[in-house]
Amino acid sequence: MTKLQDYANEIMSILNTNYSKQLKFSGIIKDIHELMTRVLEKDGDVVLDVPSLVRCFVDATMDFESPIITYLEKIEEEIKKGKH
Repeated sequence: MTKLQDYANEIMSILNTNYSKQLKFSGIIKDIHELMTRVLEKDGDVVLDVPSLVRCFVDATMDFESPIITYLEKIEEEIKKGKH
C-alpha cells in the first residue's frame, strides 16, 4: 500500500468513526469520503484542491485541529512529489 492509500484510508476511517451520520447527506464530509475512494482506486491520478477542501471542512465541522486536515495536506504533498 502506498503513502497516498495509507493517508486516504486514515481519512476514511476518521470520517466513518466521527462523521458516519453525515456521510448519508450531500456536503463536504461525503465529498471528502468520495474523493478518498477515488484516491484509493487511482492512487494519485486525482486532482484535489486541498485548501478549498480544508476550508469547507472547517466551515462545516468547526474542527480546526482535525487530523483529516493533516492527512489532506500530506496527500497533496505526495501528489506534488509524484511519490506514490
